[in-house]
Amino acid sequence: MKEFLKKYSKYLVVLLIAILATISTSISLYGTDIAKYKIELDNNEEIDGILLNDNTLDLSKYSNECIIIEKNLKSKCDTFIEFITSNIDSVKILTKSDINVIRNGKVSVVKNEYNYSSSKINTIKESINLFSLLLLAIYIVLFYFIIELFNKTIEKINNKPNVLDIVLFFICNFAIILSTIYLLLYLFKTLALIPIVGYLLFILKKLKNKEMQNIYLVFSVIIGLTYVFLIPPFNVPDEAAHFMKSYNMLEKTYKTDNGVASLNKDTYDFVTYYEFTTLDSNEKFNGVNYLSNVFKDDLSTVKVNKDYKNTKNASIVPYLPSSIAIKIGKLFGLSTLMLLVLARSINLLIATILGFYAIKNIPKYKKIFLIVMLLPCFIQASMGINMDYLTNALAVFTISYILKIREENIDTKKIIILFALGLLIAYSKFGFFPIMLLVLLIPNKKFKLKINPLIIKIILILFVFLLSYKNNSGAITSTADTIESPYYTISYILENPVNTVKIFVKTALNRLDTDIFKGQFDSYGTYSKYTNGLFVTLLIIMYAFILLVKEDNKKTEIKDRIIFILISLMLIGIPYLTMFLCWTKVGADVIDGLQPRYFLVATLMLFMGLSNNIIDLKIKDKNKLYTTCIVISFIISLFTILNGFY
Repeated sequence: MKEFLKKYSKYLVVLLIAILATISTSISLYGTDIAKYKIELDNNEEIDGILLNDNTLDLSKYSNECIIIEKNLKSKCDTFIEFITSNIDSVKILTKSDINVIRNGKVSVVKNEYNYSSSKINTIKESINLFSLLLLAIYIVLFYFIIELFNKTIEKINNKPNVLDIVLFFICNFAIILSTIYLLLYLFKTLALIPIVGYLLFILKKLKNKEMQNIYLVFSVIIGLTYVFLIPPFNVPDEAAHFMKSYNMLEKTYKTDNGVASLNKDTYDFVTYYEFTTLDSNEKFNGVNYLSNVFKDDLSTVKVNKDYKNTKNASIVPYLPSSIAIKIGKLFGLSTLMLLVLARSINLLIATILGFYAIKNIPKYKKIFLIVMLLPCFIQASMGINMDYLTNALAVFTISYILKIREENIDTKKIIILFALGLLIAYSKFGFFPIMLLVLLIPNKKFKLKINPLIIKIILILFVFLLSYKNNSGAITSTADTIESPYYTISYILENPVNTVKIFVKTALNRLDTDIFKGQFDSYGTYSKYTNGLFVTLLIIMYAFILLVKEDNKKTEIKDRIIFILISLMLIGIPYLTMFLCWTKVGADVIDGLQPRYFLVATLMLFMGLSNNIIDLKIKDKNKLYTTCIVISFIISLFTILNGFY
């Protein structure tokens, strides 16, 4: 038996994935069929609620001259209600009246409760047809080549992978996870974490070269893609507005962009539904929500405007990859759900590549980079449609690059790269220019140019600061000194410096521990909170222990620590100032609008400044310890997502 499995395991894996992919696709195609519901109401008949996939529909949208909405829906004359669902959606109608419910022409007389739902087994049976057999044959061939490619990329990763190897590894895992994860969620809900974690452990076992960057690559791809599919659409903070900008950006020039996207009604309904329901702790989803939207065509000819003015003036640079991905997806007629998945995935791929080389190139602090970049909040930012994925990735890559070249001779090429990285940071998101202060750590004698090294450093720092301010200051200056502004202003700071300092200090005392550490575990996603505070406490203790582990024999010099901590404080202070001027209303005694995701790079710099060079805990296999810790963190975060949303 053991020899049989060893010989044929690859083919069994191909067959298993092909079967799951076939069932998933068949259900998704079956789910494109619609079910038309009509509820006939006589005068004075009532409906207590309509539940779609166990979530309550908003009855107020049916209000008209014949229907009034109080605690329930009540008819004032003979009338009817119509709505459309996917063929695989479950529908429950609660009523105290005798009503007729018509589903696709079939009439049901309802006395107390109407309930339509198909069991999972029946749904699978009904979705399977002759075309499914053709799909199975295609998937067997397709996944045979994908598994072959997967094995080759693993071999490359165990040696010296390049960017192409990382991209191919990402594509292989994207195909496997896309083809199976929604079906696993539909069938098993919370228990879906078992095959997902099992798949992660399987890849880790195949990873022979467990250098830090390779460990990061596997975790970033698998955890990141899991988040792509399982964190509900638009649950990443402000993701709906960022999605709208990406969706609309290539349709208009910068000057004609008015911050309003014209959407087909189906796309508008999808965005609006998930944008607001993910904020409701009572709202639950299941795999059927996604399976019915995988191939959903945008057939509506009705156009609806969707506002994204809070991201309209943001730099276009972070949105270019997701905009291109969405544009290509639209050309191929992909559904809104798949456009979202594609946009999230391209952002994750870019962040992963930059993170991989950041860890590979940096001469020390590899452990700290690994730990911080695999915190749940960091990964969520990396896979979201936002500005943070690029800003954070560019920041860590730039930090790594500067610390790498400080021990090398600095020629014209390296200066150009530094200015290019600074340019990208300046055009990404305001507030990350302080990391360019790291160039002060490069010894002047390393510069092999005729120009004074100090002049080069000053020009570089000023270049990034001024360009960053010019491209991102609109949000601050728009309200900072206007009479009508309800928020604190620059004038207030100048006139009341003592009270301003008090507000900043009180804010730091109230939330700095959350922003720098605790919030990186339990504040990823909008209201993605761990259901048990004990989990967070255990994770904090575990990670604190890991951060105490002495990484290597390379000491961190005092001047390095000072610069690292100074940059960290600046990276904390800039969001404080921005939110003070743009989000905090006059009279508030603490700064409003701050979120832990703003402080991810500040956390990295702080941990570097406080890194341990003294205590040696004599851990034999440190990489195994780090890997175990990250796996435990992933299991808890995955359980939180599945238990909280599904």
